[in-house]
This record gives sequence, structure tokens and C-alpha cells, in this order.
Amino acid sequence: LNKATFAIFKWINAMEAYDRVAKVVAPKRIKLKEAQSEYAVVKKKLDIAQAELKRVMDKIDALVRQQKATEAKKAKLEKG
Repeated sequence: LNKATFAIFKWINAMEAYDRVAKVVAPKRIKLKEAQSEYAVVKKKLDIAQAELKRVMDKIDALVRQQKATEAKKAKLEKG
């Protein structure tokens, strides 16, 4: 009887500890889900902005190449 009582006592203590931990963890899980949702929205906006930046940078690179080619052509025409 003594071992059974001790086992039940340990089980009750474990359940009480689990309940305390669950009460602390549950709000944190909710906040985590909210933060993950917010992150997904912000990440999507960032991805769009980065794609637009890449498009602009590629256009700038093309214009710089065009400028160099035009300057080289101008220099060649001035020489000859």
C-alpha cells in the first residue's frame, strides 16, 4: 500500500508540474504563432522590395554598359 501511495503522489506532483508549465508555455506559443504570421507578411514585402531593387540594379548596370559603349564609340569617332 505504501508503494502505491507513493506512486500516486509522484503522479499527482508530475501532473501539477505539467499544468504549471503548460500555463506558462501556452501564451508563449500564441505569441510565437502571431510573430510567425507577422514575419511571413514582412518577409513577403521584403522579397518584393528585393526583387524590385534587383530589377533597378540590373537596369542601372545595363545603362552603365551602354554609356561605356557610347563613350568608346565617341572616342573612336573623335580619333578618326
